[in-house]
Amino acid sequence: MRVLFTTHTAKSHLYAQVSLAWALRAAGHEVHMAGQPDLADDITRTGLTAVTAGAALDLAAQMESYEQHEHDGSGDGTAQDPSAWEESGGADDHRAIAERYEYWTDMTEIRPQKLSYEYMHGVFTAMATQVFQQYSAPAMIDDLVRHARWWRPDLVVWDPLTFAGPVAARAVGAAHVRLLFGLDLIGRMRRPYLDAGGGGGAAGRGQGGAGAGLCTRQRCRSAPRAGSDRGIRASRPWSGPRQRS
Repeated sequence: MRVLFTTHTAKSHLYAQVSLAWALRAAGHEVHMAGQPDLADDITRTGLTAVTAGAALDLAAQMESYEQHEHDGSGDGTAQDPSAWEESGGADDHRAIAERYEYWTDMTEIRPQKLSYEYMHGVFTAMATQVFQQYSAPAMIDDLVRHARWWRPDLVVWDPLTFAGPVAARAVGAAHVRLLFGLDLIGRMRRPYLDAGGGGGAAGRGQGGAGAGLCTRQRCRSAPRAGSDRGIRASRPWSGPRQRS
């Protein structure tokens, strides 16, 4: 069997997949690990076959830019309700912009009274258009689909932040599963969102069949299960390459 893994451009996300990837390889299956060019060397150091897709994401530079933006806003980092935005200067104020972004990309909300259809639709719309689209840019999707059509994987195992994975799987008719790197915040909010009638438009694309997979695999046996509506199975994360003395 051929198995294609897709990972987010961060070593912590990669290491959450390495144990399962090596277990499959040790069982005699062929394994490729795909990610942006930033992660190619780290993938190679795990001993797995690296596949690059899209342009470099450069998360370090993005985080530095965000932190500088937050500093310029002189805010305390606490997200506000939209009704408070005008009081803080409106859309032209740095702090208001940062708070607006944080409010609509916060997937940690669990209070039932807050999880209205409008709120969840806004969060999924913001995540789909501002976050997921950046992590799986068109160039990455094109490269991953091209590789999948050439290599013809039977199974695609994808990071929850890398929706290029299920797209590539569907393009070649492969089965696909999500492999969590932590709490399943997307799955937890997805259930009440669908129950409330969500699933259309940008907010729904990637949250339906393509965004769920056949099942979800959890990386830590001790990690709490956070409301996903798919079967969850556990595996231990890889701790990184050992340093030789």
